[in-house]
Amino acid sequence: MFSTNDGSGNPDITMWTEKILEDLKIYFVNEVSDFIIETISYVLHGKEMSVEVKTRHIELLLEYLKDKEDYEIINCSSFKIISYIFEDKLTSDILENEEYRALLEWIHSEEDIDMIESLLEYRYPISRKQKNILNEYYRTKYETIDEINDLALLTRYLNDKDIVKEIDQEYFEKLKNKFRKILNKESGVEIASLFIDYMGFLFQLSNNQKIEKQNRQIEIIKVQNLWQKDYYEEQVSNLHVHTQKLTIPSAEIESINQLLINNPLGFLNNLFPSSDENLIEKMQSISSTPLYHMVSKIEIKEQFPERDEIDLKDNTIDEILAEKINETLKTRGYKFRNIMKVEEYLTGIHEQKKRSLTYISNMINLEELYSKIYPLSEYPLIKYHDNILVAHLTQLFPLLEMGVSIIMCK
Repeated sequence: MFSTNDGSGNPDITMWTEKILEDLKIYFVNEVSDFIIETISYVLHGKEMSVEVKTRHIELLLEYLKDKEDYEIINCSSFKIISYIFEDKLTSDILENEEYRALLEWIHSEEDIDMIESLLEYRYPISRKQKNILNEYYRTKYETIDEINDLALLTRYLNDKDIVKEIDQEYFEKLKNKFRKILNKESGVEIASLFIDYMGFLFQLSNNQKIEKQNRQIEIIKVQNLWQKDYYEEQVSNLHVHTQKLTIPSAEIESINQLLINNPLGFLNNLFPSSDENLIEKMQSISSTPLYHMVSKIEIKEQFPERDEIDLKDNTIDEILAEKINETLKTRGYKFRNIMKVEEYLTGIHEQKKRSLTYISNMINLEELYSKIYPLSEYPLIKYHDNILVAHLTQLFPLLEMGVSIIMCK
């Protein structure tokens, strides 16, 4: 199966309705075709497979296991199909099968932690003994809080996904005390990073049923207040200020203002990667200073510190840009001095954009620009004032939406 330029697949499985698949099954009347068609119908439409097809998937998985390491089974399609059967609770008609009993025997024989976790993740039925193995493993991990006495070890503890899932109320109380104890010992800029990691841990605890909800919420409020009242000013004082003086001729400033007023899209094209060559140019600049872009950056804010990271979830524009960067690395990678992660290029491009906007915003004649926008509005706008309010910006959103609609219709 492959994808075409418009994103559709070939063959286009969206055309495979339940009726078409049933007609194909009647047409071929073949054991092999039945296996394939019933599997497709189950995955696409949830139609339960026959006992024969379910059993054949189990046989294929057991055969696959004969010459493979256990962890490699995740690459086996039958492993995933069987996981759907367990998830949908469709095993009642195969409980007495010899193959099914052999499958359970293999599942319950596993004692490797990673393999048990994978089985659990894919909804396979693990035994009480295996659950005890996991619980003991998790318990030994979160109990290490008693032995932690420095910031680096606590950071590693807070970023352990197993601990945040399984820690109990007793050890959560110990963690709260340990966090404050280590804060009192430290004074460097690493404290901001510790606050971020601890707050992230607290938010992830929402999925842990062992922790009292109100207790967690109170701790979140306390940590935010602790940062704002006791640590923000101290962290700001620890920072080193770097200044840069830049002289720009008046003619160039006037040229920038005229470009923004007369051709705003052209102006923005200079800030964003609007062509393949422009994207390559920005990526080359980032690749030439890899260490700078690989280091985690933290913005010290009064309310709470933040890491400068890209979250692709629900961000369509960055998803598209990430795909373009990935494609460029595959086809034009030879143009870059260093090959870096897609996320590092994304962060670098956003940082370049912010830096450019910071420089340019200090040169723009906002009053003149505002006067050009005024006639475009179908409703009265707030009069311009040097002290710009949030209302000055929010009133422009309908104009922005209208402008986007006009561009999209062209």
